[in-house]
Amino acid sequence: MDHDEKTIKGAQSVYRVLGILEAVILSGDSMMSPKELSASLDIPLATVHRLLTVLRQKQFVTCDPATKKYHIGDSCLISPRMDVTAYIRSRFMPLAERISQRFGYSTVLYARKGYDAQCVERLDGWHPIQVFLNKVGDRRPLGMGSATLSILAALPEDEAEAILSHNEEEILFVLKTDFSAVRAFLGQARRNGYALSHGMLLRETIGVSHALRMGNEVIGSIAVDAVHTAQWDKDQPLIIEALRDALLS
Repeated sequence: MDHDEKTIKGAQSVYRVLGILEAVILSGDSMMSPKELSASLDIPLATVHRLLTVLRQKQFVTCDPATKKYHIGDSCLISPRMDVTAYIRSRFMPLAERISQRFGYSTVLYARKGYDAQCVERLDGWHPIQVFLNKVGDRRPLGMGSATLSILAALPEDEAEAILSHNEEEILFVLKTDFSAVRAFLGQARRNGYALSHGMLLRETIGVSHALRMGNEVIGSIAVDAVHTAQWDKDQPLIIEALRDALLS
């Protein structure tokens, strides 16, 4: 709080809640633990826990289950002026890091941008051969690759069909395939709740992707890309399980 501002009597709890929210928002990808919030804001740890519980109930903050640290929740993104890309980085980078470190594959975050998906972050894993389909900032039409199919599959069918029709010419030019194959991939993604594509963008590669949401709005996706190997066949169900546990719990 600005030192020139006068503290309003009887509003200590409000100041504390706003202080916690401000600290969590400013922490970005690093997030903050209750102990860190207590130390930085000079608020008793028990009080921090109590206020965080309320903020979690109202979805203003979310706790990462692996680190027990807090990041902003969906209710902080009420304004349409909010930067969705920044939200995806803050909210989903910890998940991308866990997936990349655990399984060793390229893990990429995408934001939906109209008829396209834009790569906003990518993490290379520890496997000696990594799949490099996009760099940060690159855009891809929705309907091309697992990362964009998961977004389409999470949208209402009429909206997804309108996007596919808009992007059809560009998709066919790049993929050199029958458009029925794209619709088959999309149908499978809609039934499964995640997208899987094999050799769609690059031969001998495979990718699995899950849509990202902000409240009820589909805002992007997280994708894991790899060269198809026997090890991938073992890891694939575990990756899907890890994504679903983190995003649907």
